[in-house]
Amino acid sequence: MDPSENRGPQLLAVVITLLTTATLTNAMRCYTRIGIVKAFGVDDWTMMIAHVFFTMFCACNIAGVHYGIGRHEDALLAVDRTEARQLWWLNYIWYGGTMMFSKISISVFLLRVTINRYHTWIVWGIIVLTAGGCGAFIMVTMFQCAPISAFWEDPQGAGRTSCIHGNVLRDLAYIYSGGTLLVDLILVVLPLMIVWNLKMGLKTKFGLSILICFGLVASVGVAVRFAYLDDFTQPDFLFDTSDVAIWSAVESGLAVTAGSLATLRPLFRLMSRKLGLTVAAPAKYPSAETGMISPGVLIRPPPALMVQDADDVLIEKAMSRSPGLVPFPNLSSRDYTPY
Repeated sequence: MDPSENRGPQLLAVVITLLTTATLTNAMRCYTRIGIVKAFGVDDWTMMIAHVFFTMFCACNIAGVHYGIGRHEDALLAVDRTEARQLWWLNYIWYGGTMMFSKISISVFLLRVTINRYHTWIVWGIIVLTAGGCGAFIMVTMFQCAPISAFWEDPQGAGRTSCIHGNVLRDLAYIYSGGTLLVDLILVVLPLMIVWNLKMGLKTKFGLSILICFGLVASVGVAVRFAYLDDFTQPDFLFDTSDVAIWSAVESGLAVTAGSLATLRPLFRLMSRKLGLTVAAPAKYPSAETGMISPGVLIRPPPALMVQDADDVLIEKAMSRSPGLVPFPNLSSRDYTPY
C-alpha cells in the first residue's frame, strides 16, 4: 500500500465538471420553460429539487476529498477519517434524492405527451417504482448501522454497535442498479415509440429521437459501476470505494443534465433563428369560424409566434399542458412530443 496514493483529485474533477454542466442546463431549462414556453410544471419543480440534492452531493464530495475520500484510511488522522466517512454517509442521502427526483421529473414530463392509456399506466408504474426503490435505498443506507453514528465512528463494530455486512450492501446495490437500468431503458424506449408514431417529418422525428437518447447517457454510469460494487466488501473503505463514488457522480450528474437537455428544443430553435441559421416559414392557421384550415391559404401568425413554425407551436402546447390520464382534447397526435 502506498500511503500517498490518492484518488480524490479524480473524484473532484468529475463532480466539479458535472455540477457545472448540470447547473448550466438547469438554468437554460428554467429560461425555456418560463420565458419561452411559459409553463413551469411539476416536472420542472422536481428537477430543480433533484439539482439541489445533486449540489449537496457534490459539496459533500468536495469536502470529503479534503478530509480523505479517495485515500487509504491508515494514512489518515482519526479525526479526518471520521469526517470523511460521515460525508460519505451523507452522500447516500443526496445521491438517492438526486436519482429519485430526476427520474420522477422525466416521468412526469412524459405524462404531458402520452396519448395511449397503457403508456400512461407504464409511466405511473415507473414513478411508483422509482419512489419506492430510491426511498428504500435511502432508508437502508441511512440506518445500516445502529446507532447511525457507528458508520463513521465505529465501522468495525469494536464497541457496542452493529452494521449491515458489506456483502448485504453489495447485493442490495446490485438489485438497485439493475432496477435503475430497467427504468432508464423504459424511459428511452417509451418516448421513442411515441415520437415515431407522430405525424411529423422524418427530420423532426430524428432530431427528437437524438434528444430523447440523451437519457441513455446516464445509464453508462450505472453499467460501469456494476464492475465496482464488490468494493463495498473491502476493508479500506474510503480508498476502495473511489470508483463507486466516481461513477455514482457520473450517473447522477448526467441524469440531471440529460433530463434538462431534453426540454431545450424551443430554446435551440429560437437561438437558431436569432443567429439567422434558419428562417421561420409561414404556417397555416384554422379559421376562427369553422376551426378548419382553408386549402392553399397562408395566414400570418400573431407577433408572439413569429419565431416559431407550426411544429413548435404544437410542441409547446403539449409541453404546457398539465400531466394527466386523458389526452388534451384540442391537440392531435402530432402534438404530443416533449422536445
